[in-house]
Amino acid sequence: MRIASKSLNKENIPINNLPPLLKQSHEQPPALGLFDSTPQSGIAHQAQDKASCATIPMPPSPLSNPRKYYDSSVSTLVNSLSPQTEVSLADLNEVYTELANRIRTDADAINDETQAHHSLAVLRRASASLTQALRRDIMLIRIEPSPEELTGLNTPTNEQALTALETRYSLTNNALRLLSDILSMRPLYKQFTVRELRFFLGDIVGVYITSNLPCAEPQRIRNFILWILSNQCLPADILSPYSDTMAAIAKHALGSGLEKSEARTNSLKMLLQLVTYYKAKFAPSLVPFFSNLLPLLVSPAFEYRLLVTRIISCLAAAKLEDGSTSVDAFQSIAAKIRDFIAEFSSRTARHSELGGIRAALSPKCAVETQNPGWSLVAVSSLIVLSDYGALTHRPSIVLFVKTLSEAASQQRLKRLQPMVWKCLVWAFSSVLDMRTKSDTPRAEETVESAFLVVQEELKGGIGEAIMAAVLGAQDGSTEGVSRALSVLEKMVSSNHAPTRADGIFLLSQVLGSIGTPSLPGKDIPTVKSYLPLELFDDTILNTTSETISSVVEAINKKSPHLLWQLSEEDIIRKWDALIDIWITASTAVLRDPDTALLVG
Repeated sequence: MRIASKSLNKENIPINNLPPLLKQSHEQPPALGLFDSTPQSGIAHQAQDKASCATIPMPPSPLSNPRKYYDSSVSTLVNSLSPQTEVSLADLNEVYTELANRIRTDADAINDETQAHHSLAVLRRASASLTQALRRDIMLIRIEPSPEELTGLNTPTNEQALTALETRYSLTNNALRLLSDILSMRPLYKQFTVRELRFFLGDIVGVYITSNLPCAEPQRIRNFILWILSNQCLPADILSPYSDTMAAIAKHALGSGLEKSEARTNSLKMLLQLVTYYKAKFAPSLVPFFSNLLPLLVSPAFEYRLLVTRIISCLAAAKLEDGSTSVDAFQSIAAKIRDFIAEFSSRTARHSELGGIRAALSPKCAVETQNPGWSLVAVSSLIVLSDYGALTHRPSIVLFVKTLSEAASQQRLKRLQPMVWKCLVWAFSSVLDMRTKSDTPRAEETVESAFLVVQEELKGGIGEAIMAAVLGAQDGSTEGVSRALSVLEKMVSSNHAPTRADGIFLLSQVLGSIGTPSLPGKDIPTVKSYLPLELFDDTILNTTSETISSVVEAINKKSPHLLWQLSEEDIIRKWDALIDIWITASTAVLRDPDTALLVG
């Protein structure tokens, strides 16, 4: 179709002048009768007559009306696929805008899945044609047309060509806007097939990675696509073919800076979603740019600190849940964390103007934010992801111990601090496991050094967790009993009354087999069981200054308990040490009778 008029505007740019973008791979557009009203007019009139004699009810949600709410817009999009269509680009722009506006107006009703969404059925019936129309108009942005194709004129002016190009750009933008609604609302995307939804993903990913988009503002289109990808809520199985490509897009958008930008924000949100979906399996995709992700923990933008904390806490939870998956990737991540801590702990670090990682993770500063527990969640995650390196890498040891010591002095965090210290105990169990693979004097020195670090704190169940670690070590080392008793001795001589009481209680269990013919009892929880999942699943991260104490108290009530009784052989072998511990405990009870009450 050609337009003879010399004056060309948005209203008369014909859709048929566009080059064919997609093969007709979908089923033919449904007949217009698909959108006709169902024969219920008589029933409707009867209902209206009865209602006139009663109290006027509130109008029902438009989504409960099974007729024509979206029909007109959908019909226009379907008709635009016909070779004989008279639908113009301006018509399509108007239809996309109207449909998206209507959906956003009804967003609350649409997302309420307890409602009957009869009006959405038209989307399902026409999903193949809608998919074809949306794909056609989204992919327009990738094709650079000639001025004649744009305008239908043999010799269009520059102004005419520019106007037509702007209209094409608007069409892609409006189609993306509608697609963003479809992909971010479950009741909407459920109207489309898995194949159709994957077509959408493939198209927008393809637009993003196109190097030279023929439009005036390509970065604006890419930012919009990033926003769509970071806000979509499609199931993991639909995303799976594009997860690696989405990770590459996130890497590109993340860059290497620390300042806030729309692209960086959306890339972090996309990464969080991918880690949440794919857990440990996604670790290899993160490795190539994990070094660019970690510095955002010290970003001036608090939003970025929270987003990165959410990402690494989700990754840490995945590692604890399934440590046998992506082992090599997690080792690479641990190495990158060590490098990051070393660089950002140095006074000469290139980002020292931000105060370094100690200042960024300061619990004293964290309690002044709306998420007072965020820094300790970040530290917990870094410890777990560092694995044994948390206790063998000096800059890491300094960071973790000093940060946790500071947390102990904060009223709102002092009961949370022992939970995080238990992550160090978990790392110590990894050091013990490492010793079994390298039984050398150097390995034993490493274990002893790590042991000295973790037993600096014993309150809040930490001492019991350390005992569980040394007694449950895979190598069955005879040093396990000796180390457990040394922890027990420190507990019963502690100046902290609850810790002292815990030690005396454990001592009574240890000696419980004396004088009994039965075999000694032994129930040693895994060290991992002492790490509450709430540290990594956003529970702590989402607490406020008002709620954090009660949440932590509830978590502490679920902590496991060690049951350990020495065998007669061990009692004889460790008799002198046991006597010393018993004397210390007895002296403590005589000096402070309340300790006995705490034990009971």
